[in-house]
Amino acid sequence: MFAELLSNPGLAREIVLALAAGVLSFVSACSLPLLAGVTAYITSTAWEADRGPGVIRKAVPGQIIVLILSFATMFVLLGLPASHAGRWVSVEQGLVRRLGGVAAVLVGGQMAGVETIRRLAARINLARTDGRPGLVLAGLIGLGMAGAWNPCPGRVLTSILILGGAEGQMEFAAALLAAHAVGFGLILLLSALAWHHLVSLLHGPSTPARVLRLAGAVTLIIWGVTVFFDWLGPLTPRGPGVFAV
Repeated sequence: MFAELLSNPGLAREIVLALAAGVLSFVSACSLPLLAGVTAYITSTAWEADRGPGVIRKAVPGQIIVLILSFATMFVLLGLPASHAGRWVSVEQGLVRRLGGVAAVLVGGQMAGVETIRRLAARINLARTDGRPGLVLAGLIGLGMAGAWNPCPGRVLTSILILGGAEGQMEFAAALLAAHAVGFGLILLLSALAWHHLVSLLHGPSTPARVLRLAGAVTLIIWGVTVFFDWLGPLTPRGPGVFAV
C-alpha cells in the first residue's frame, strides 16, 4: 500500500482529501454527541488528584488518547463490512455499544462519588490507585462512541463506505477510512486537550470546581444511558453542517 501510495499521485490525493474531509466533518452538527461525551468525561475525571493541575494535565490526556484511538479503530472497522474483522464488529456492534454505555455510567458514578460503583471498579481493577478511571474504561467508552455514533453522510465519507463494502477495494477503503478517522480524531483530540486545560485551571476545593465536576459526572451518566439504549442516533442533529464533505 505504501509503495502504491508513493507511486500513485492520484491515490495520495484521495488520502489527502479523506484526511481533509475528516477535519472538516468535525464542524458538522453530527459531531455534537461525541463532543458531549468527551467533554463530560474530561470534566468529571480531571479533578480526582490533589497534587496540582500540572500532574492532572499529564495523567488524563493518556486516557483521552486511548478513548479517541479506540473510537477511530471501531470507526474504521465498521466501514469495512467486507473484511473479517469488520464483519464481526458489525454483527457485535450492539454489544460493543452497550459495553461503552456501561463504561460511561461506571466512570460517571465513580466521579460523582457513588461508593458502590467506586468499590466495584476497584474490585475488578477498572480504577487507578488514585481513584480515577483506568485506560480500559476509556477504551470501552471510545468503542461505544463509535458503535452508537451516526456520522453525517458527506460525499467523501459515503464514497469511502461504498468502497469498504467491496471485496476488491478493502485495502484502499481502509487507507481512506483511516485518513478520515485521523483527520476527525486529531481535531477531536486538540479540542479535548484544550477543554482539559480549561477545566484544570479551576482545579481545587472551591464550590464552582465541585459543581462543575458533579455536572460532568451526571452528564456522562446520562450520555452513557443514551448510548446503551441506542438513543444517540435519533438525538443527533442531522444535516451536512458547515462543510458538506
